[in-house]
Amino acid sequence: ETRNQKQATPSRARILVVEDQADLRAYLRQLLERLKAAPATAGLPVLMLTARADDAYRLAALEVGVDDYLTKPFRAAELLVRVRALPARHQ
Repeated sequence: ETRNQKQATPSRARILVVEDQADLRAYLRQLLERLKAAPATAGLPVLMLTARADDAYRLAALEVGVDDYLTKPFRAAELLVRVRALPARHQ
């Protein structure tokens, strides 16, 4: 196997980052429910980026499978720390 063949092989997803948008909320809920129900993707950590900071919405997101929740505006450094930490919390 050559180096180019290794690079062409798709890598396995390690984390899913989703942005909460009003017109996609129903779709995101369905997507998360399917991902968490499928054995191949059940352990995929999910980070949601959203402008909604209210506790009720945060709890609803966590109930459908969101593993971490980051409200806008946020600093890029915080996003990177959270993205790096999520896989370790799922092992």
